[in-house]
Amino acid sequence: MNMHIDQAIPEDEEKKKIKKPKKKNKGKGKIKSVLDGSLIMNDYVTKQLPFIFFLALLAMIYISNNYRAKNIERKIKQQSKKVEELEAEYISLTSELIYKSLRSSIEIQTQDSDLDLKEANRPPIIIEVE
Repeated sequence: MNMHIDQAIPEDEEKKKIKKPKKKNKGKGKIKSVLDGSLIMNDYVTKQLPFIFFLALLAMIYISNNYRAKNIERKIKQQSKKVEELEAEYISLTSELIYKSLRSSIEIQTQDSDLDLKEANRPPIIIEVE
């Protein structure tokens, strides 16, 4: 048992003695490569440029489509407000027309206008032509 414990201790000490290399912050290198342009000159990136341009085109189409949809939505809301106003005007004009076409209303209008019109006391005569 003692040998086994003795053997484990040197291994732990060896592990402690071995220094692991520190990882470099790769983020700083990437930022530097973007700023100095070496990232764009990379072969892998240059091969992917058509695809990157295609994605940029799709993004622009998406933005313009969204812009047009918002404008159309705004116009639809404006038109629906106009339709509501016209419906209200139609209802008021219809009720006014119905009121003015009532028999009592017509009698009052003819009396006020001095037209010498009177209500017929007998039914109209039907003329038959042979």
